[in-house]
Amino acid sequence: MGKLGWVALAAAGLFAGTGCGQSDDRPGNHHFVSGGGGGGGGGGGGGGSGGGMPCTPDPKQGSTLSGDVITYDVFLNEKLPFGGQAELRSAGANCPWVTTTWDGSATGGPDGGPPLFMLQSVKKDADLWMLLSPTSNDPVYPTLLSVDATSDQTILDGFGMLRSQGIDEAYAATGTARDPEKGTMVVQLLAPLSNAPQSGGKVDVGVNGAAAFPGLSGWQLGGETDPSGVALMLNTTAVAYPGQTLNVNVELGGQKQSFKCPSAKGAVTICWIGIGAA
Repeated sequence: MGKLGWVALAAAGLFAGTGCGQSDDRPGNHHFVSGGGGGGGGGGGGGGSGGGMPCTPDPKQGSTLSGDVITYDVFLNEKLPFGGQAELRSAGANCPWVTTTWDGSATGGPDGGPPLFMLQSVKKDADLWMLLSPTSNDPVYPTLLSVDATSDQTILDGFGMLRSQGIDEAYAATGTARDPEKGTMVVQLLAPLSNAPQSGGKVDVGVNGAAAFPGLSGWQLGGETDPSGVALMLNTTAVAYPGQTLNVNVELGGQKQSFKCPSAKGAVTICWIGIGAA
């Protein structure tokens, strides 16, 4: 499975894929969070305006994104096919937002599986935040992902939603009641060139959420990243999609930096951060 570029402003590269269920790569159009980037709006099957006025997406404008939909575990290293239904939404080229749908139970696509979704008239943006939301009763959370949409992209095994089990376990282990009016961030620290997870990193969002880290006996409040490179920001300050941009503060190896990721009500944001040695 390839390495997709979900989080803002870095070099993009098309995916080279091998299939779901493998564990050590991220999606192919991979770019890391930087100091820029707020929320983004929709996809391509339908469109709309913020004020409710009709808006028809123009397929001749913007970029087209296509691919399949998968699910991620909380450590972002186990990717499984998603057999349910979902809506994909992002900012549009000529409409405030555009949408399309995914049906994981359909057939007729690659290798006899579901057809790839197609999201047309997407705003050309190097940091386009998309929202994937389940429309079937499946144990996944709506998920915000960032993709480089400056050109047409077909990405396999990259567009995905977080499975709820790992997120719920982290809230339970830390004694934190999950607030549906707030968001959750899955932050992963990666070496900028090798994409190797970075341990020993401290991550926080200030007063805008509680930082949790894997510990010897499970998730705990406070600490630093282990070899997975993952930290969770629990109950992050949020507004409705496209979300509220928060500063994600990282300290690793004496290096301190601040990055930006959006937080949306009830959703999980995947925030890949490139920091540390190559």
